[in-house]
Amino acid sequence: MAGVLSRDEATTLETPELKISDGHSTLQSWALKRRIRYAGLLPCFPPVWNNRYLVLRGKFLFRFAEDGENEVKGSPIPVDVVNIEIVDEAFDDDGEILPYCFKLSSIRKTYFFAVQTKEERDQWVVELQKAKERAIKQSLGHAAVESWERQSNDVGRKLYDQSVNREKADTDLTSSGGVVLY
Repeated sequence: MAGVLSRDEATTLETPELKISDGHSTLQSWALKRRIRYAGLLPCFPPVWNNRYLVLRGKFLFRFAEDGENEVKGSPIPVDVVNIEIVDEAFDDDGEILPYCFKLSSIRKTYFFAVQTKEERDQWVVELQKAKERAIKQSLGHAAVESWERQSNDVGRKLYDQSVNREKADTDLTSSGGVVLY
């Protein structure tokens, strides 16, 4: 398929550097992120909650395993194409209630995050909505794009495209009878 990288090519591209310590991030904090193993196909494997450091910068939400780390975990989430919702509650790996959650969903994927307080959750929802509105205005030419935003958006777009290309390569492989093991 033209324009689609193979799985090996998609995972070996360089990770561009993201400078999150320059003071331009809109919001950043720790949160739990829900991960569904095996795409939810096997109910015997319940969701797992992983601790992630979230950074909202430009039109992307970046996730890191550690604060101050430069290597992004997973695909950055483009906030201009997600629905942002407050979730009443979710349950952690031990069945305990996580009361302060929010959800980001798009055609491609749904993400659940849990934070420690209602105020923190509400702040994330408000800032994500503002970032979405700003990104849409920028894409229509109704708002200026600062140089730090352009750099962050370029990094986010490159990493997002790598992830999409990897998924396409995996889909092409499995639809042709191959097996993808991670």
